[in-house]
Amino acid sequence: DFDTGDRPNEEFNLELDEDHVRRWQHLVPLSEPRPKQSSTCSDMSWWLVVYKWVAVRSAPSLEGNILAGLIRGEPVFCVAVEGPWMQISLSKIPPEPAGGDAKKTARRRRLSSVGELAWLMWDGQQKGLPVLLQPMSHLDRLLAYRHCDLKLPREAVAWTVSEVDVFLGSLGFIKPGRESAMMRSTKRLVRAVRGGYQPLEFRVDSTGKEKGVFSTKTVSKGDLVEVCPLHEVEAHLRAISERSEE
Repeated sequence: DFDTGDRPNEEFNLELDEDHVRRWQHLVPLSEPRPKQSSTCSDMSWWLVVYKWVAVRSAPSLEGNILAGLIRGEPVFCVAVEGPWMQISLSKIPPEPAGGDAKKTARRRRLSSVGELAWLMWDGQQKGLPVLLQPMSHLDRLLAYRHCDLKLPREAVAWTVSEVDVFLGSLGFIKPGRESAMMRSTKRLVRAVRGGYQPLEFRVDSTGKEKGVFSTKTVSKGDLVEVCPLHEVEAHLRAISERSEE
């Protein structure tokens, strides 16, 4: 469902996409919204298609029915991010800038007739493709730091605008710390730990249904990691953790 030709212009390119970013800059909020505990910093915000064509699907799967397609430079409103997929609101139509294209506005209104919600793949990694959409607020910062000639990593979609500013302002040397990453995660209750060369934690969310193993420090490509049993957190410590969430 993705054309893999035209490789040089596939990924976000500021020279290629600058006009699109500037056209939709009015969609960037004037102040940085404070994300809810159970959401990422890019939920409930405008994103921009930065790939030549992306399928709008009925479900977060490549098997989902294709309802429509969006082309490079089109904005969409993100409701939620789930892995490489994002749920979008088809009924939320972006306000056109002064002198906007009436034909494109009419097209978006026709798209809204498909339904209320749909899904897009924002990260094309599993198809060997680059990032397909990026938050408008992040693209706005890339435009402000255009002299740095930097690209944001895939995980930056979960960063706050302030964290993007620090990353770009430090020429890519400073990424968000563990504390802010923990605040963005829904899996905040530690249930087991493992020390040693690469300390690990097993964490769950407040329901106990979402779970995962996390490193207590940054793991870079090529680093050695251990696969080993974890030690369960003692009952009285677990109780403290549970009370802190009440």
